[in-house]
Amino acid sequence: MDTLQEQLTAVNAKIEAMHQKIEVISTQIAELLTSTRLGSESQPNGHISSISAPISSAPVTTHRDVLEEEDHMALNEARGKSMSQELQMQRLMAQLTAAYNRIAALEEQLLAQRIH
Repeated sequence: MDTLQEQLTAVNAKIEAMHQKIEVISTQIAELLTSTRLGSESQPNGHISSISAPISSAPVTTHRDVLEEEDHMALNEARGKSMSQELQMQRLMAQLTAAYNRIAALEEQLLAQRIH
């Protein structure tokens, strides 16, 4: 039982780290798109400068690719049921997979913008 709880904690930590990375990449893409739309007058040679975004210390509460846990768990607890640890693990793994896929898509989008 302790091993499963440790795994849940590790997956939760990975998901939080992925949220932060997604936010940084999303911010970079938004800044890149904004600078691209403004034109190339600020950089006549056509090169795009490196963009760095600060990592927010506030926890990410929602994201379109992340399943919401709180409402589902509160509902089950109100009914007297609790999610099994296996179900929690499956949901967290699904969230982690979605986060990895989202990061890959954002990286591809960022690279495509830098190439053009």
